[in-house]
Amino acid sequence: MLHAGPEPIGEGGGSLTRRRLLATAIGALATSLVPCTNEARAETPPPRLTSRRLQALERSLRGRLILPNDPEYASRRLTWNRRLPSSPLALVEVADERDVAIAVRWSSLEGVPLVPRSGGHSFVGASGGPGLVLDLRRLDETSLDESTGLATVGAGASLGSIYRTLHCDHGLSIPSGTCPGVGIAGITLGGGWGWASREFGLTCDRLVDLRAVLADGTIVDTGDGLHEDLGWAMRGGGGGAFAVATKFRFDPIPSVNRSIATVRYRWSDLEPAFRGWQSFLESDPPWGISPVASIASDTSGGEPIFRASLSVPGPPEWANALAVGLIPRGVRPVSITATAQAPPSCTTSIGSGASYGKQKSSMPREPLGDAAVSIIRHWFEVRRRSRMIPASERASLLFDGYGGRIATVRPDATAFAHRDAICSMQFSTTWQADSTPRTVAAHLEWIRGFYDEVRPWLGRGCYVNYADEDLDDWPFAYWDANLPRLMEIKRGLDPNSFFRGVHTVPPSI
Repeated sequence: MLHAGPEPIGEGGGSLTRRRLLATAIGALATSLVPCTNEARAETPPPRLTSRRLQALERSLRGRLILPNDPEYASRRLTWNRRLPSSPLALVEVADERDVAIAVRWSSLEGVPLVPRSGGHSFVGASGGPGLVLDLRRLDETSLDESTGLATVGAGASLGSIYRTLHCDHGLSIPSGTCPGVGIAGITLGGGWGWASREFGLTCDRLVDLRAVLADGTIVDTGDGLHEDLGWAMRGGGGGAFAVATKFRFDPIPSVNRSIATVRYRWSDLEPAFRGWQSFLESDPPWGISPVASIASDTSGGEPIFRASLSVPGPPEWANALAVGLIPRGVRPVSITATAQAPPSCTTSIGSGASYGKQKSSMPREPLGDAAVSIIRHWFEVRRRSRMIPASERASLLFDGYGGRIATVRPDATAFAHRDAICSMQFSTTWQADSTPRTVAAHLEWIRGFYDEVRPWLGRGCYVNYADEDLDDWPFAYWDANLPRLMEIKRGLDPNSFFRGVHTVPPSI
């Protein structure tokens, strides 16, 4: 279905106070605060605009235009990763998809960069910047069509609110992330892993169709043979490259009670303990079982910690019995715990939090050998000995098990190319808001040195939802053999490359 674009953007006045805010909006950008402890990313200033043009945008919206002089601007401009600055020209809190179309068309006409924001959790700050930020938070509906069994979800909804509504009202869910404040749009468009993904697929695999605004302001629907290239690209091609998604329809899954068992090991037992966990994952266990693992620095200054976990549909006793079976012969773990995973709360609110940190990723297709594990051990020990990084500031390496139904989908069936990955690996180091520049530099030096040494043992693949601005080969790392088709679709849908956010599909290489 093809929809006409929005009506022309109107000119006009507005209140005197508001006009003064509009008139000084550009100048206020120069004095926007950027935390001195962050490794700042240079932002290209937006084009110079008259207050009249900003007034025209504001008067055309049903939602709100938030300018640098507005009281809310200081907090609303920020993204989840505070390491990266974000000082937009303005934020548009859209009221509906019509506002999205108006903002897209206005930005295109004015030559102002535009980025959509669902949850704002991009590791590279892709939902912030110097232009116009399209805040989708009010597009947060979650509903179920009883006749089709499909769930409709607005692009601004958080995972926590979606889980809560589907579980509490319908006994359903979708396989997606474990952090409740994450926005549904970003995680879906990049792939989306969750506890149930080995059994039911990635988030993008449960996506039936979507609604989106193209670069010219046209509103389109995918599905039923319409806009098939867009539908394919939006299943793993990442956000902010082809269109602004406004609504998704998912085929939901049953919401079942799950339990998680975790075995904590001594640092001296890392190698055999990791081999035991990885061997279990390689064996392609029943798809309902989700193996995950983590290595983390000890925030009290002790030895790093390795934990191997299994998430299982069923009671804690089942999870515990399976986890005990993973313990290598001759190894005595520090502890074994098994608990029921809490279902989504039907009453409490969901927060999104914030972080100062740096993250990286890998999607290995082969098991990690002794050489890779040795490098991992070395760098966590380097971290522990560092005099520049406080022990209280955590570093971690997370392993999320793949395989199962994820691997049954052809790599070219969706834009998500890493179907044969054994797991995803997320490297992370975090610090405090008041950490000194020297401490931040030490964090960055550690994670970059660690990653550069171990990556050759892990393969080229990386996860676009864990984007990393350090990568030189990022288009190939994220999309592999699917990159040529994605670039072709990009050129067809967005010939002027209006959507050009951080680490989005380029029109060419």
